[in-house]
Amino acid sequence: MIERKLVRAACAVVRAEADRVGIHARAPFVTEPSDDPRFLALQAACFRRSELDDLRASPGLHALLREVFGGDFVAGQGDVVRAVPPSSAPTRPHQDGAYVQRAGVVTAWIPLVDCALELGPLAVDPATFGGPVFPHHEAGLLWEEERLVARDMAVGDVLIFDLGTVHAALPNRSGKLRLSVDLRFAPEQSR
Repeated sequence: MIERKLVRAACAVVRAEADRVGIHARAPFVTEPSDDPRFLALQAACFRRSELDDLRASPGLHALLREVFGGDFVAGQGDVVRAVPPSSAPTRPHQDGAYVQRAGVVTAWIPLVDCALELGPLAVDPATFGGPVFPHHEAGLLWEEERLVARDMAVGDVLIFDLGTVHAALPNRSGKLRLSVDLRFAPEQSR
């Protein structure tokens, strides 16, 4: 569990910056978010702020990561902030290992707001944790979506998965922005 005070501080930054760059509940992405200049502006603005550094350095998160890695680790392996409006296309099933080439990286997906299923949390196929990376196509990974599992998540929760874990974001059907952050870490010896 991550300290809620740190999550709320990061949430305030992401919400304010999303508003400043024009990402609103009534303004869905019309392209892939990573192709939208608002998404890129959000990344640049948020990761200059100390509140995101504080979240990345959370004692609760670090204790969990020491268990995962069995020792020390390094941060900053391709972090991403997300502000997902309703009606935006959900992220298709994929594995981060198709895009991240560094061995041993794990992602800590952290909802910055309470994330009920209608808000579109992350869904994973738990049977793929620790498995191989499958061939991906332009539209992502061809996967049976019924194999994906999602749960309501609250502020302070974290979902950790590796490069082989098949995952997708569910559609946001809430009428509100879904705010989350992907923080990526690697074992120290893989520097």
